Amino acid sequence: MDVISMQDFSKEQIESVLNVTEEVRSAIHGSKRDRQFFREKYGTRVTKLMKKKKVATLFCENSTRTNFSFRFATRKAGGWVEGFPSDRYTSLGKGETWAATVEQFAGWGVDAIVMRSKIEGLPRWTQETLREYNVAMRDKHELLGNP
Repeated sequence: MDVISMQDFSKEQIESVLNVTEEVRSAIHGSKRDRQFFREKYGTRVTKLMKKKKVATLFCENSTRTNFSFRFATRKAGGWVEGFPSDRYTSLGKGETWAATVEQFAGWGVDAIVMRSKIEGLPRWTQETLREYNVAMRDKHELLGNP
């Protein structure tokens, strides 16, 4: 599921996400009973919630709190995270396209991309670009006999 805009969610979906967020917070910062409740409900410890998950934080504009909040939370939940804090740490200034940049991360098998940009529509454009990239890669694998 892609999260592009809060406008894509119903009120009930937003409330559900906030409820789960509270359960995660309680499991991390609360009592042993809170951790046990989380483990029973979700079938895993909160520190293993993102085990074997890869997250890319691709920030086109600086945002220390948001960037490091996602990075810290991913690691705390047992995931792997890599990316860049602003476009100054990329080859975009040398002419590399945004499509090439996100396709590279997709090629590394990331499960999620967290991005921040002032460019209107870039998240949706990225979503469509990666859908096309995934179809193209699947087709190439099928041609090679590797479905």
